[in-house]
Formats: sequence, structure tokens, C-alpha cells
Amino acid sequence: MPFCVKNMGEIPRSEQQEEEPKIGIEEFLEKHEEQVIGLINDIYENELGWHSKSGRPDLEVIPKMYQKNDGNFWVACENERVVGTIGLLDEGEKRATLHRFCVQKEFRGQDKKVSSSLFSTLLEFAEKRKLQKIFLATHDQAVPAMKFYDKAGFKRIKFESLPDDIAGRSYMGKDDIIYELDLDVEEKTK
Repeated sequence: MPFCVKNMGEIPRSEQQEEEPKIGIEEFLEKHEEQVIGLINDIYENELGWHSKSGRPDLEVIPKMYQKNDGNFWVACENERVVGTIGLLDEGEKRATLHRFCVQKEFRGQDKKVSSSLFSTLLEFAEKRKLQKIFLATHDQAVPAMKFYDKAGFKRIKFESLPDDIAGRSYMGKDDIIYELDLDVEEKTK
């Protein structure tokens, strides 16, 4: 009897194996702008209740703001759909700040690996650029994010421990929870 493969339409749904969504990480391009803005605003405003009076002007100028010197911005895409973002802003002196780390709700969790893929991409970039420190600010309501940062090796620091130039940035608030990731390999081996 000849070997025959059925058309997927002929196989009962219960017997069809669902494929894992294919998620790719890529550098931000202009074509992503509308989806990035929509995703981030939806998460910040609808999930977290963080409304902004001034808007989020950095999202309108991602290449100019993030994609220069030792900074960059990445998106996680399922086919052409943006499902996650992460940005690294160059702060000079081999330091950077992490921003806009957002993943659409149904793509969160260790089994999905979107967050870890985005973060790994950022970390590889930072190591190639020989960055020494990455800082970030978050809010106490962002419990899952804080768990992720703790597992990723970030250490909580006091606002007063931030370098003065970074502490003076509008995105670093005294009421925020501040994290620092030390990437300086030479210091760690001494």
C-alpha cells in the first residue's frame, strides 16, 4: 500500500498538533513604530494604569533616541506582529539604562521565552559593546518584572546610589525601584 499524507484539513482537529508560534527578535525598524506604540501604551495604560500627561515622546523617535552609540531597541515579532519590546539607552561612560521592556500578555511566561529572548539579545549587544553597567527604574506594582530582574542578576540599589547624571534623568524617579546590573567582568574576577 502506498504511503499517503493527508491534507491538514482532512485530519480531525483533535489529531492536529498545534505549532508553537515562531517568535523572532529583530532591531526596531520604522515599519514597527505603530505597533510598538500601540503595544506599550496598551500595557502601560490598560494593564498597569500608568497614564502619561506628556505621552511617551521617546516612542516617536526610537532611532534618534535609542539606536545610536551603545544603545538600541528591539522588537519580538510573531510573523509581522510585534508582541514585545526592549530598549537600551546609551548613558555614556560604558553605562546604559533599560527601557520599554514590554511583552503582550499572552506571550508572557517562561514557556513562551519572549522576555528571556529579548533580554538575551540586549545582553549580547551590551557585552559586545563592553558596557559595564545597566540601570533601570520600575514601580512596586510590577512584581513579575521585578522577579525577572532579580533572576537576571540585577541588584536593587537606592536612588542615592545612582550616578548623579543618571539620577537627574526624568525617567529615574525617587519613588521608583532602581536596579543595577554589573557587567564589568574585570571587576568581578578581582
